[in-house]
Amino acid sequence: MKFKYDGPFSGVTLASGEELLLHPQAVVDLPEEHEYVQTLIALGHLKSLRDFKGSTPPSPPAGEGSGERGGVPPQKREAILKKGA
Repeated sequence: MKFKYDGPFSGVTLASGEELLLHPQAVVDLPEEHEYVQTLIALGHLKSLRDFKGSTPPSPPAGEGSGERGGVPPQKREAILKKGA
């Protein structure tokens, strides 16, 4: 099942051996029956995308979640990489 994650940076290893990185605003596909998934739901860190049916999930605040890595926008990431080279 697809969930939207809104908790601290974390990670999970599924029974299949697949490792997933969890970061704020991430949409992840996790087994609903898994004990850790249930814990994250209870803590309010995971929300089923079914909860957003008929509407779009909330957008991240400006400047967050707009890039692929840690919420850094692609243009800014490129500038950082060029600066460090």
